[in-house]
This record gives sequence, C-alpha cells and structure tokens, in this order.
Amino acid sequence: MKDYIQIYVNGKSNPVVTLKSLNAFEAKLPAHKFIRVHRSYIVSLMHIDSISKNEISIGKQIVPIGNIFKPEFFSMIELNS
Repeated sequence: MKDYIQIYVNGKSNPVVTLKSLNAFEAKLPAHKFIRVHRSYIVSLMHIDSISKNEISIGKQIVPIGNIFKPEFFSMIELNS
C-alpha cells in the first residue's frame, strides 16, 4: 500500500487506514511498548500471544519476523520476560 498503513485496534473488526509512512508512524510510538518486527509490521509488545522462531501470533493474526529484526526483537523479549 506504499505510504498507507493499516492499524489494527484491539476490539475493532476492521483496521484503520491512514496515509503515513511506517517509519514516520514508528517514530511517534513509545519504543518500550512497540517494536518493528518486519519491514511491513510493528507490533505492540503487550498484545503478543505467542512467539515462534519466525512468527508472532496476536489474536488470529500471524505476523512474520524479518531476519534483520530478529536480534533486536528477541533481545527485547528477553529483557521484558
């Protein structure tokens, strides 16, 4: 979607769509609550249900973990566990 992003809100069935780059949106999020896990995904650490080697499960959504984001993501998970 290029510069459009979809924001999935807890309790809402449809995502909110906004014209903003993911990098700009990421810069405004609190770093201790959200983390980039893929070039196309940022997730809330509080809403992660399960983690496997390459995927995160949040409710019914499966989010891939990109290889370049794995070290930082797993370090953050280790610090918060």
